[in-house]
Amino acid sequence: ISKLLNEREKSIVISLKKSGKIKQSQLRKITEIPKASFSRHIQELEKKKKIKRSGEGKNKFVELS
Repeated sequence: ISKLLNEREKSIVISLKKSGKIKQSQLRKITEIPKASFSRHIQELEKKKKIKRSGEGKNKFVELS
């Protein structure tokens, strides 16, 4: 995993490798990252082109790009 990622971002990427496409809310529960931090990390990972998001509202999905 890239050296550009912090510990929480790494845990998100590792969880995604195991689970594949998953609901954002489920991923947050698995990684046990607080909601506000989680959103920030997800946005950062998206900027770094590590993940992609799809869906709307409560049905937001996250997967590795």
